Amino acid sequence: MEGELGRPETDEAQVVESHRLIVEALRARDPDRAAEVIDLHFADVRARIDHLGRPGKPAMTAPESP
Repeated sequence: MEGELGRPETDEAQVVESHRLIVEALRARDPDRAAEVIDLHFADVRARIDHLGRPGKPAMTAPESP
C-alpha cells in the first residue's frame, strides 16, 4: 500500500513513540488521551489518503484477488 500512498512523513522512531503513547494511555485507562494520540498517529495516513482523492489522482482501490 505504501506504493499507492507514498512514503510516510514519519520515521520509524516516531512510529514507535506514537505506539508507546497509545499503550501508555490505554494502560492508564484514559480514553480521551488514547483517542488524542491515536488521532495524531493516523494524521499522516489520513493526509496521504486525502491526497489520493484529489482531482487528477486515482482513488485508492482494493487489490484484485488472484
